[in-house]
Amino acid sequence: MTRNAVNNLLPSETYTLEIVESEYVPTCDGLGMVLKCKAQVVGGPYEGRPYWLNYCLEHQSDERMEAGQRAFAGLRRATGVLSPNFSTDLHWKPFDVQIWTCVNKKTGQPQNVVRQYLFEHKKPERRARNVRKRNERVARVKALLEMAGVPA
Repeated sequence: MTRNAVNNLLPSETYTLEIVESEYVPTCDGLGMVLKCKAQVVGGPYEGRPYWLNYCLEHQSDERMEAGQRAFAGLRRATGVLSPNFSTDLHWKPFDVQIWTCVNKKTGQPQNVVRQYLFEHKKPERRARNVRKRNERVARVKALLEMAGVPA
């Protein structure tokens, strides 16, 4: 199982995260370097839930390095820290991501992945959706209270 094991998976939706720890270490195969970041969910029902992000920034495989650098560019743009000098420059900067659940091809286990980093132009849509979802939940609770004979 991965760190984001089945019982710790986040439902597929949009979250605000912030990085709380980071370290730059060699890859498992020893052929490059990876920036390992521990983030946590900010707000909502999953407040404080950890989520790990790994960015392979140097590697002998150009394909792997390019994918890591592309994801890292998304993180930098989402946090607004476009040219960090140190990984700590990214700490405690809230950013929005769309997280999906998929199956890991190697292990066959479900895992969370960042599908997309969201930037300023996407945030109002997210807020409107969250308000709509909240209003739907409130309406459901009121209906349940009415059915139970409890004044709302």
